[in-house]
Amino acid sequence: MSETADVLIVGAGIAGCATAYYLAATGADVLIVDRGDVAGEASGVNMGGLGGRFPSESPTLDDALSFGSVGLFDELHDAGHDIEFRLSGSIQAIRTEDEFAFAERQIANASPNGGAQLLTAREVRTIEPQFSAELLGAVVFPKFRGEADPVKTTKAFARAAEAKGSRLSLSRTVTTVDTSGGAYRVETTAGPIEAKALVLATGAWSAEAGRWLGLDIPIVPVRGQMWATAPLPPRTFHTFSATESPRAWSDRSNHAADGPPNLTHIDGQRVCRHLYGRQNAAGEIIFGGDRHAIGFERRVEAESIATNKAQATEVLPFLREHPTAREWSGFMPFPRDGKPLIGHLPGSDNAFIVSGLASSGFGRGPMAAKLLANLIASGTPDPVLVAADPARCVTNI
Repeated sequence: MSETADVLIVGAGIAGCATAYYLAATGADVLIVDRGDVAGEASGVNMGGLGGRFPSESPTLDDALSFGSVGLFDELHDAGHDIEFRLSGSIQAIRTEDEFAFAERQIANASPNGGAQLLTAREVRTIEPQFSAELLGAVVFPKFRGEADPVKTTKAFARAAEAKGSRLSLSRTVTTVDTSGGAYRVETTAGPIEAKALVLATGAWSAEAGRWLGLDIPIVPVRGQMWATAPLPPRTFHTFSATESPRAWSDRSNHAADGPPNLTHIDGQRVCRHLYGRQNAAGEIIFGGDRHAIGFERRVEAESIATNKAQATEVLPFLREHPTAREWSGFMPFPRDGKPLIGHLPGSDNAFIVSGLASSGFGRGPMAAKLLANLIASGTPDPVLVAADPARCVTNI
């Protein structure tokens, strides 16, 4: 006999668990399945940074997802979940005159409500003493940027969803999906499931999941690599990035011809460095940055780690004294056109996707999930989701 649900969500990352939470709050009977564990892939191995860069005068989809999610993290924290949430602010380091001019243009075109400030290195060191005196300065984002623990947060959304009545079935692999009976009959390694609606929250594996439905979902797995020091006493207080990569990516010649955009390597050649990091509550300094579109190859490359650590050390010179204690990788879902996929999948009123959040799935996932849950419950998409409509790029195989 088949297990049943109003909505079956495939994927127990932050997007899937948060979708379950917001759907269950509407009274829907929700079942989440995952072939691994909660936060077993990208949602559990990222840096944990929250918030976007420069909010625009007319709010965009990215603004809605990034800054809306910060508020949802805050709500989860206020509800008593230990997710190590903190509105830390963020620092985007500037190394060259070209980067300084680029940062000036970004601030000039941004909404003043975002609070971005262009500071000299001396000024930055008054709020972040470990910041390098050798750099030209930084863009400081004192508002709407923060951090949280990825695993704790994703598991908190899963627990909150279960408290609302959702069910969670782990180590359960989907093998086929049959749509011929009007509902979705989903065969899994732990028995069949019949659901009225299906949500793919399958991250970097979305193209594979699309094939269950005979769809070509143009999401590419992009490998990210990260490293951490051993736990240290508190040394830094913000999250960190660098202006080098956004400036490089603003030049379309640094994009692969067939996408996705914003990679550090094209055809095996480095086009730029990329940086993000923070000190977590355990005391580890964690950083990452390289983005390789080379399929599902988990190998951590020594050159990538060394390049990223060198860039991090340019920003925080004390890191010269601290070797890496651990290194890891994970896969991010990069859409070929650079835009998320949130909404109905073509060809069905009851199949949905929340994916393609690229390198910001953790920070943008909760609001993406809430918007999708509202769409499923009401039948009406929020206007901001027009830019994320899967119909723009998903086709039949």
